[in-house]
Amino acid sequence: MTLDIPKSRIVIRISLLLVYLTLSSQVFDSKPLYAITTPYSPEIYILNASSTAASVLNKSSSSIVSINAVKVWQENGEFNRILKLGSKGNDVKVLQIILKSLTVDKTKNSTTGYFGPNTQKNLKIVQTKLSLPVTGELDSSTKMAINDLMFKELCPTSVRIIEENDLIKSDFDKVFENLNRSTAVPLDYIPQDLVRVSKDIKTIGVMCVSNRITRHLNEMISDAKEENLDIAITSSYRSADMQKFLYSMWINKSGPSAKSGIAEAGHSEHQLGTTIDVTGKSIHYAGVSPKFAYSKEGKWMAKNSYKYGFIMSYPDKKQKETGYIYEPWHFRYIGVDNANDIFTEKMTIQEFLSFATTTTMPATSTASSATSTTPSI
Repeated sequence: MTLDIPKSRIVIRISLLLVYLTLSSQVFDSKPLYAITTPYSPEIYILNASSTAASVLNKSSSSIVSINAVKVWQENGEFNRILKLGSKGNDVKVLQIILKSLTVDKTKNSTTGYFGPNTQKNLKIVQTKLSLPVTGELDSSTKMAINDLMFKELCPTSVRIIEENDLIKSDFDKVFENLNRSTAVPLDYIPQDLVRVSKDIKTIGVMCVSNRITRHLNEMISDAKEENLDIAITSSYRSADMQKFLYSMWINKSGPSAKSGIAEAGHSEHQLGTTIDVTGKSIHYAGVSPKFAYSKEGKWMAKNSYKYGFIMSYPDKKQKETGYIYEPWHFRYIGVDNANDIFTEKMTIQEFLSFATTTTMPATSTASSATSTTPSI
């Protein structure tokens, strides 16, 4: 496509990004262990090792809980009270779903919302597995342990150890990946710096994001509050497994037409950890609602989010360019300077990143894909 826009400022900006990406992919030969830090990236540790593997991805969590249990826990939030025999409520039901996932319980209708003998038995099994006091109650220590376990399943810690000589081939950072219907990140890709969203920000459930966006996110939500606008986050980082779960759920619910509004696993910007879905108090914090576009919070986000580095990924009347329907609630952090260029030139993120690649990369280069070995923005 041809873009009739002033190119000089964007080319300079993209050139700087490409310099960063190029420098981040060089081979170093002084100390055995190095840490590279940039304004856009957490530390990447490069190990001078003899292994032939290009990279090894270590996760602190091993997906021992079903994705359905993780989703239910996320939506309902952390356990915040002690549960025991006779307890009733939705949190009991959430606990039962988690316990069923962690044990081999085949009991039918075991998610009743009532804490009975079967729930107690399963909780004791899990307490034994977690080396906790076997009380049969969701006591303080068990509550903390299960909340911690579920958070690590939802927002795992990624440490990428990369063999020095194979660094250029590695998948070291995807913050500027031009995700679309055809381009994806590896299914096992996890941002290295996931942190829980600040408690000063209202979230609909438990949320985590890349640490690189937290300051900008906090400033944006805080400035909105100064104007009496209450913005909440309804979705943030999602693993590929979570995306696959949601994709299947929406296809089963709404049929093939749902594909226009949801990405397949690996293709979702949420996997980058730099993307959020938002809502507002004026529409009663409804999630993924077209009403957000006409709400006072939605209008403020559309007008001001770029100042904090966030851009609406799928704007109105741009489905041909983005591949997705209008999503006024979906914003991706792309950097303050980049966001300013995108907003000023009325481009989409996809156009910006595609334009950057074709303008500043050699003619033989192409936009990166999940298997690309070329550093991408």
